[in-house]
Amino acid sequence: MTSRHLVLGTLLLLSLSGQACGDCPPGTVCEGGGFAEYTVRNLSSVELWVGAESAGATFETPLPMAVPPGMARVLATDGLIGVDPTPTDSFTWVTLSVADAQGVLQEVYRQEPMDAVLWTGGRVDGEDGYGVSEYVLEVGDRDLAL
Repeated sequence: MTSRHLVLGTLLLLSLSGQACGDCPPGTVCEGGGFAEYTVRNLSSVELWVGAESAGATFETPLPMAVPPGMARVLATDGLIGVDPTPTDSFTWVTLSVADAQGVLQEVYRQEPMDAVLWTGGRVDGEDGYGVSEYVLEVGDRDLAL
């Protein structure tokens, strides 16, 4: 089971526990939830290494994570009750680095503070209260300090 299914299942159960009664007893969560998946798409000519600090997101692989040119990789997922998460909810910062000849990473991009406008996508599925969003950070050579 993927983390996406686990988060969606948990949010559904929490929400239905209060919704089934028609009213919301004290101490019961009655708000819907949202889930987001964050992907980095490397449109540049170099391999990028992704670093980030979570503000709630669960990373899919240990960081830094390599993204070869022309490829995309899922960076993280996040789920919140009451709102659909956005990049500003899920991360404190995101960096992209390239490795020099000795393998030392040199930062070439930094997003801090987070800016959701730089991520494409948004809500793609779900009914009111159960949002599923996909966000993609597309980065090309022009975006990097190479």
